[in-house]
Amino acid sequence: DSSTTVVTDGDGRFETTVRGGDVRIAVGLDGYAPYERDAEVLAAGDTDVGDLRLAQGVRLSGRVLDPGGRGVPGAKIVAKPKREGGIVFYGGRIDAIAETDDNGRFEILRQAAGPYELIAVHEEHPPQPFAGRTEQPGEVVEGIVVTLRAGATIEGVVLDLPESGADGLRVVARGGMGPEGMAVLFGSRPGGPVTGDVDERGSFVLTGLEPGANVRLTLVEDRLAFDGSTRRSKSVPARAGDRNARITYSEGASGTFRVTDSEGNPVESMSVDAGFDYPTARVRRNETCEDGVCKIANLWPSEEGDALKLQIEATGFEPYRAKQLVVQPDASLDLGTIVLEERPRMLLAVTSAVTGEPVEGADVLMRPYRDPAVTATSIRRRVSIEADRDDDGDDFSAFDVEGEARGTTDADGRCALDATPGATVEFVVRHPAFAATVDGP
Repeated sequence: DSSTTVVTDGDGRFETTVRGGDVRIAVGLDGYAPYERDAEVLAAGDTDVGDLRLAQGVRLSGRVLDPGGRGVPGAKIVAKPKREGGIVFYGGRIDAIAETDDNGRFEILRQAAGPYELIAVHEEHPPQPFAGRTEQPGEVVEGIVVTLRAGATIEGVVLDLPESGADGLRVVARGGMGPEGMAVLFGSRPGGPVTGDVDERGSFVLTGLEPGANVRLTLVEDRLAFDGSTRRSKSVPARAGDRNARITYSEGASGTFRVTDSEGNPVESMSVDAGFDYPTARVRRNETCEDGVCKIANLWPSEEGDALKLQIEATGFEPYRAKQLVVQPDASLDLGTIVLEERPRMLLAVTSAVTGEPVEGADVLMRPYRDPAVTATSIRRRVSIEADRDDDGDDFSAFDVEGEARGTTDADGRCALDATPGATVEFVVRHPAFAATVDGP
C-alpha cells in the first residue's frame, strides 16, 4: 500500500491524486489533536471530502533519564497501542511522536486533550510506559520525567557464514513480554523487535532487552519478504544476559518440481505457496517457471521433520494441494512431476460504456453472488495483517476467499478466470480511469 503527503495552502485547502477506493486521511498540525477519518474516493473524477475540523490539542514536555539520572538522547516517544485481549501487535512501523534532544528533553505538540498513554523507547533500554491526563484543550504540562531501566544484552556468534560474508545479516530477538506484561506478536517491543548487526567475524550484540527475558534468536538477511527480510537460520532459544549464544547460518530446506498438464505440456505461469503452519515460500503468477520447473526454498521444519503443505494454482486448472510431504531440516528434495487437472474457465471482456473500446489493465474480481435480501442484515468483519507488498498487490493465498477469482484485462480488454460449474457469481471491475462497476448475477 502507498501513502501520499500533501501540505495545505493558506486557506487550509489541499488537493492530491490517489487511487480510487477506500482511503484513510490523517492530518497533523502542531497545537492540535491528531485527526483521522476514512473516505471513499471515486475511481474517476474529483472527490470532495468536505471540511476536516481539527480540535485544539495540548502540549506535553519533559525529560527521559537513564537509571543514573542522566538525560538520554535519541529516545523516541511512541503512542501505546490499544490492548485487545492481552495481545498487542507491535512489529509493524510505529511512528515516533517525539524524540529527545542531547539532554534527553522532549516536547509533544500533537496530542489530544484527556488521558494519554505513551512509551519511551531507546535501543539500550527496555521500553518504559508512562501515562497521565490533561483536563482541557490548550493545557500545557511540563516537567514530565521518564526514567528508563537498565537493559540486558545478549552476545553471540554466527557459525558457518557464507562465502559472501556477513553483509546484510542481522540477528533478531523475538518473544517474551512487552511493557506491563502484554504478550507481543511480531516483535519484542514497541517500534519492532530487538536486532543486532553481524560483523565480519560473525559476532553480534543485542541490547535493550528486559533482564532475564527468554527470547528466540533468528538470523535474517535484509531483502524483500513478508517482514522485509529473509530467514537464514533456525530459531534458537536464548536468555537476556547470555554471553555465548550460537546461531548456525542456513538457507533452510528446499524442493524442486516440474508442473505439467495432462498431456505433459509444461505449465509456466502459476502461483505456489509452501510452508508448514503458514506459507513461507512462494512463486507468484507474474514469475515464469521455465519449462514448468519450480523451486521453493527457505523452508524451516522442526528437528523431527514436518509435513509440508504445498499449494499450486494456475488459471485453467484445478488447484493442487499436498499435505503429506515430510521435510527434514536443510533437505533438498526432488518432488518429481506434478500433473494438474484442467478445469473450466470463464472469459470476460471489459469495454468502455461510452466508447465501446476495450479497457486494458482493469482489475477484475469474480466472487459468489450475494443476494442483498439475504445479506442486508449480516455483519462482515475481516482482520488483516498489513505487510510490505510487491506491485501486483497480491496477498498470501492462505488468506484468499474461497470461490473468488481475480485477473487483469489484457490489451483486448479480456481476462480468463477459473470458474466452478453451476456457481452463481458477480463481477467487480476497477480501473483508475473509470467508476468501480459491479455486474451480476
